[in-house]
Amino acid sequence: MRYRKIVTGVASALLAVMLLFSLLAVVYAADPTADASRTIDPLVAEPGAEVDVTVTFENLLEEPKAFGLAEVIPDGWEFTRGTDDASVWRDVDYPTIEWVWFVVDAGATKVVTYTLTVPIDAEEGDYAINGTVIADEVENPVGGDTTITVEEEVPPEPVEYDLTISSSSGGQVTEPGEGTFSYGEGTPVGLVATASADYEFVNWTGDVGTMTNPNAAATTITMNDDYSITANFQEVGDGDGGAIHCGMATLADFAPFGLVSVGLVAVWARKRRGKIS
Repeated sequence: MRYRKIVTGVASALLAVMLLFSLLAVVYAADPTADASRTIDPLVAEPGAEVDVTVTFENLLEEPKAFGLAEVIPDGWEFTRGTDDASVWRDVDYPTIEWVWFVVDAGATKVVTYTLTVPIDAEEGDYAINGTVIADEVENPVGGDTTITVEEEVPPEPVEYDLTISSSSGGQVTEPGEGTFSYGEGTPVGLVATASADYEFVNWTGDVGTMTNPNAAATTITMNDDYSITANFQEVGDGDGGAIHCGMATLADFAPFGLVSVGLVAVWARKRRGKIS
């Protein structure tokens, strides 16, 4: 019985040691030697189109280290080297492309760019790019974009323009508000300017070329470019400015003094006619 307990204890200890080594191995394999990310532009391309790829990685170690980057591109796609400062570059293992740096300073960042050309006879579908950054037998996968989608006809990307709206003192733009807003090309945007108490709306100024009515508080502007507009307000009565108005006068303009004056003139005219006759 005692022998069985000893054997069981030894076996448990060996199992614990094996588990510890296993955990250490996992930690070592996942040692964060570098942080790497890939950007693909565009992500959707037609046959024969060019695709720009950028890979950026950073040495996360606190000491200089030699690094290698290996990118596995879609088989049959044309590769064009872009910018990099690699000590060694080779594509002898195509479709695996390799860059090697003998020394990367602690915390330093390396950027690699290259261009892929989609074969003119490429079938529609998804094509993958896989990559790893290697240092001291530790491989870190490259994150970020990993797939290029090939389509026969790629719809154009929607065009958007910015509308910047502001107002003078005495009111505000309540629809759609004030600030900068983005709209698709050709979108009609409703505008509403609201005056504060004792103020009135005057007009819209700025890029008002596609505005339905720049003199209306409620109007519409069509977005064909980036526009900046301002709603203008003034105090009620400011339009007169105390000026004396000249124009055709009516009897109502002179009442009651006007009526008295007209009566005196009529009396004077009758007396005058009597003297003449």
